[in-house]
Amino acid sequence: MSWHDGDRHRLVHRFDRLAVQYRGATWGVTVGREAVSWGSGLVFQPMDLFSPFAPTTVDRDFKNGDDLLIVDKLFSDGSDLQFLGVARRNLEGDATSDVASAALKWRQFLGGSEMELFGGKHYRDQVYGGSLRVPVGSAMLRTDLVATRLDVDGDWYVSGILNLDYSFDLVGRSSYVFAEYYHNDFGVSTLPPNPVLLPEALTERLLRGEVFNLMRDYLALGGTIQWHPLWTQSLTLIGNLQDGSSILQTTLSYVPSDQATIDAGVT
Repeated sequence: MSWHDGDRHRLVHRFDRLAVQYRGATWGVTVGREAVSWGSGLVFQPMDLFSPFAPTTVDRDFKNGDDLLIVDKLFSDGSDLQFLGVARRNLEGDATSDVASAALKWRQFLGGSEMELFGGKHYRDQVYGGSLRVPVGSAMLRTDLVATRLDVDGDWYVSGILNLDYSFDLVGRSSYVFAEYYHNDFGVSTLPPNPVLLPEALTERLLRGEVFNLMRDYLALGGTIQWHPLWTQSLTLIGNLQDGSSILQTTLSYVPSDQATIDAGVT
């Protein structure tokens, strides 16, 4: 919201967190501006349709909030049902159903595994999908699939991730490695000579900050090592499987106290 505009200045404000919550034994309700995350992605988040992190984001401790309504129902077997409604404003500043989201998500434990299924409406399109998390020895295998049916022409797009991560000790130092494959069905196999020629379904999602990749298939490899209780280093390689391009990131974090963290990184 804008407070004041001048010739040489602009004063604006934004609340990232402002919500009222109720928590009972089996019911929960949240109304207001709050952050929500769906899915199991480590680098890519195809199931997080609301305000996902970009793949190159280093600091994921804080996430922007959305204007939403969440209703949670917990069942005696540990499963739960969640309704999520997200309100937005269009380019004219009006809150309409054409730019809103509403979905139901069911979560169920299957022994040591966990499954989620969801369906709903995102902007004007139908969305369906699910997530599965399965322990494989000491590692964890996760997969997310999201199917989108466009309102414009009825075409279907199926995107998803498959990842595996593992924590271990390396010469007495706490370490962690992961690998993640991402398929972006809205992407292209070959980049056009002019960005204007990109598919409309892709450019819409790029502008909304919902998709961050132009092409279809990506692989991310990474890991973290704790050199010292106060010093931790992470390394991530993201590769485009279509054209062979890649991004390499490394970040060193220093935590001098519970109230401060210093990060330095190179991309």
